[in-house]
Amino acid sequence: MKIRLWCSARSTASALRGVVLEVLARLGGTPSKHEWGIGGSQEVRTLEVNIGTDCVILEAETYIGLSVQGPAKLVDRISEMVRAGMGR
Repeated sequence: MKIRLWCSARSTASALRGVVLEVLARLGGTPSKHEWGIGGSQEVRTLEVNIGTDCVILEAETYIGLSVQGPAKLVDRISEMVRAGMGR
């Protein structure tokens, strides 16, 4: 199985996070694990979401932005749906 990583710029991460969460819910995603941590000025939030038999990992880092990691076809589908949602 191919794994894909999709990242956004940190400047759009907060607006994008809401859209990504909405897309994951529309795909039937259920959260399985949530972690939050801070080190110095860096904040990291990680959310694992199960969609069917697949798992995607959503990670938001202060100076990096938002990333989605998981099976390539699923991450591509999420990316397409997010782009369509951001254009509303």
